[in-house]
Amino acid sequence: MPIHVGSDIQALSFEDFIGALIGKGASPLKVKRIVDDRMTGHVSLRLLDEVTALEITAMTESPSTYELQLRKLLDHTNLEALEWVNLSRHRVSFKTLPR
Repeated sequence: MPIHVGSDIQALSFEDFIGALIGKGASPLKVKRIVDDRMTGHVSLRLLDEVTALEITAMTESPSTYELQLRKLLDHTNLEALEWVNLSRHRVSFKTLPR
């Protein structure tokens, strides 16, 4: 059965779909948050593997501002990269943010 993707599907639905597709389930996993070489808590992210997170957004304005926030988040985790997919009305962008 083919899957039809429309512009009215929310980003969270895509995250659930991709999570199920890669076998990680629909629930985000907790990643250690590190500040000054100390673990200060956890942040919930979907993981593609043990060192790569997945973030899916549906932003139409200021994605560069959000990218800065994602990079700061990445700097405070033990992850090596974050795969970011942004779904806007007429454009889908994929970006790898390395640590």
